Amino acid sequence: MTEKVKKNAMKTGFCFDGNHEGTKPKSHSGLPMKTCEFWQTCPCECHEMITRMFEETGMERLLIDNPEYRHVKSPFWMPSLLDTPLESTASNGSGAIPATVVQGADPAVAPPRVAASYAPTSTGRAARGELESHVQEATDDWTATVPEYKCTPDWINEWLAEKYGMNASVGAIHAVFMRWEKLGFAYIEKKPVRFLGYTPDGIKYGLERLKIKSKREKKQRQSAANRGERR
Repeated sequence: MTEKVKKNAMKTGFCFDGNHEGTKPKSHSGLPMKTCEFWQTCPCECHEMITRMFEETGMERLLIDNPEYRHVKSPFWMPSLLDTPLESTASNGSGAIPATVVQGADPAVAPPRVAASYAPTSTGRAARGELESHVQEATDDWTATVPEYKCTPDWINEWLAEKYGMNASVGAIHAVFMRWEKLGFAYIEKKPVRFLGYTPDGIKYGLERLKIKSKREKKQRQSAANRGERR
């Protein structure tokens, strides 16, 4: 008999993107894609249907992968945040701030988070990176339960005020959401603007790694453009 495991309230990014268990999805370029493997915790109907098939045949429940998917080693590499001593990239004028890595309650839906300690600034405003760090802490908290209320900038502003006594700008929180969406770190819905969850890449790599990836790609594009101008 299959052991009962508590289901998450929200689908994983794989099922959210349509990469359901038991299917053979392909990318826009035609490459076979990885399907959702969290059949015990993801509430998507695709897992429930396959589970019923196994139960009806009396067989032990197994994961049904995309048989055409083959892992391709990416040329992009980033040092592991969990294996390497970290320093926050945030600074308030006195150098790097010591940081630690905090793993979300459920690694299937939330990535590790870099939590730094921020010293007061001379202006009294939040240090560089401090607001974004606290916003991710709030979205982690929301993701752990997925309550009925929406994860909007207004809700996060109230969360920050209650926990840290911060009077953050709703516009600044909105800007954090837009950066996350551009980085491919999170799904952001419109009307109203709200956080829906982390993307598969966001869960796999984490925010800091995606920032490094984005900077490298931007630098590579700029270098290519410069070479083209010199020709």
